[in-house]
Amino acid sequence: MCKRILGKGILAQLYAIDAHPEGMLQVIVTDKDPQFAATMANDIVARLDTLNLQVVTEKKRNIEKLYRRESRQ
Repeated sequence: MCKRILGKGILAQLYAIDAHPEGMLQVIVTDKDPQFAATMANDIVARLDTLNLQVVTEKKRNIEKLYRRESRQ
């Protein structure tokens, strides 16, 4: 069973993101203009990729700090 993450803001009624138990996100965009919907979906995915990279990078930094502290003791 997936969890639906609804959009916020002015375009909220146009998109939703489903979070699946396996960790996959599914972006759903609906609009009468298919090109606009595709552009919006691609932008959402690009923003999610950026956010994911930031989270992974921060976790990596935290692990490196922990290892440095542990090795000093």
